[in-house]
Amino acid sequence: MPGSAKRYEHMHDIRESKHVEKPCVDFAESVGWMQKKDGDDGWPDRVFIREGRTVWWEFKVPGGGVLSPKQKIRIAELKAHGAEVYYGGDVARF
Repeated sequence: MPGSAKRYEHMHDIRESKHVEKPCVDFAESVGWMQKKDGDDGWPDRVFIREGRTVWWEFKVPGGGVLSPKQKIRIAELKAHGAEVYYGGDVARF
């Protein structure tokens, strides 16, 4: 079936990103970040706030996760408004 491999890869990325997201969230909370998960299509997965700093984060599997076209547009819009936005799964970036 055309496109089924692509859908499977996307579902695999979603499952794998959960393994990336939870340790990052746990770490961020352990060092004092407040966080909220966003479920709106195209918006980054979470927003983190600490000491006057607000960071938007889209979790992706290292070396494998790809931003969707909607995510690319939204991230560009957020950055154009001065927002701090990251994507990936590197806990050390906090």
